[in-house]
Amino acid sequence: MTDPESPDTNPLALAARALESGRLDEADGFFEQACAGSNPAEGFNGRGMTAAMRGDFSSASQHFQRAIDLEPANAVFRFQFGVSMLGQGRLEPATTAFEKAVELDAGFGQAWFNLGAARRQAGDGDGAIEAFRRSSEGDRGVPQGRLAIVETLRAGGAVEPAIAAAREAIAEKDDWAEAWGQLGLCLAAKQDIETALTCWERAVELEPKFLDARFHIGVAHGMLGRLDEAAAAYRTVLESAPGHVKSAVNLAGLLMHKGELDEAERRLVDATRVQSPERAMALTALGDLRMRQIKLAEAEQSFREACSLVPREPRPCIGLIACLLEQAKHGDALAEAERLSREHPDLPASSECLVEALIANGHAEQAMGVIDPCIARHGATPLRHGLKGRVCETMGDRDGALAAFEAALALDPNFTPAQQGKARLA
Repeated sequence: MTDPESPDTNPLALAARALESGRLDEADGFFEQACAGSNPAEGFNGRGMTAAMRGDFSSASQHFQRAIDLEPANAVFRFQFGVSMLGQGRLEPATTAFEKAVELDAGFGQAWFNLGAARRQAGDGDGAIEAFRRSSEGDRGVPQGRLAIVETLRAGGAVEPAIAAAREAIAEKDDWAEAWGQLGLCLAAKQDIETALTCWERAVELEPKFLDARFHIGVAHGMLGRLDEAAAAYRTVLESAPGHVKSAVNLAGLLMHKGELDEAERRLVDATRVQSPERAMALTALGDLRMRQIKLAEAEQSFREACSLVPREPRPCIGLIACLLEQAKHGDALAEAERLSREHPDLPASSECLVEALIANGHAEQAMGVIDPCIARHGATPLRHGLKGRVCETMGDRDGALAAFEAALALDPNFTPAQQGKARLA
């Protein structure tokens, strides 16, 4: 007689084999059998794992909850439940589940790490750092916890402590490419670009396929004015990862600067085909290029598609407003500018766009009521003084317009709109 607990008949063993081979329906069937057997908690846990692999986190959480009900002291089941909650965007119950998991098993490094990530997402930086610290300790520690501490400190503006944490990680493991990469980001945050560049170069030396480090090498060269080196770095990234949208966008920007619009267009069109969170960035850059090519209808289409993908991001909307004004769609431009101003009242560009649209629609007095507070709140720039000059000019205030254009040119003698404004009034 066959042993009922042998691997050939044990539903959990059969389910594990099916799961490893990617046969999810078959695995779920065996786990369902286990739910009615001698170890039902593991069966429900397995069904939860299968559902999660399908992306059905709602069902997964129900199965994990059944497992918890059967074995309340099992830290793994609590952890799995937390993951399924995160999959549904439910941060609070996920955090509670991870906290319970580490309470039951203080050495559960991955649970500590997930708890840190959940706390950081909730805005609890100190709690996140403590959890990440605990995640990196012990035999089951997660080394990435140390890097997460660096990221959390840097994101919170504590750049010097972040640098210290990164250097501490490197001191213990000098060949840790990711730690060198993080140190580079911290140094860049304090504008030490040259030293940051050496860190990213060290990271690439240790891990030649470290594309994020190669990308940041390109950014650093660009910030230092070494445009050819920056372009070479972006091309290297794109040779290994053609879908690296940020590299394609930055390379296209350099190509546009050099007047190589055909290659810039090809790079951006390819980037817009990549289905990733950065697609809106590529569409916005393509809109900018279409504006330069004077393909205004196509530019509008690109900006509108980008706006639909990231409706809360101001950059595509700013491009759209400029495009609408260029096409003399003044009413549409004003509607978009007013929406941008409502959604981003503290953004100087919101006021600048609104002033442009108000001038185009003949609302000069209303525009003055926007530009003066903008200058008072955000400071003087050539653009803002130039806008004020146009407002005054529209209102018939020649002296005020000349004064504003002169103020713009005092800040930037080569500011073309102010030069043109003065010429009109001469």
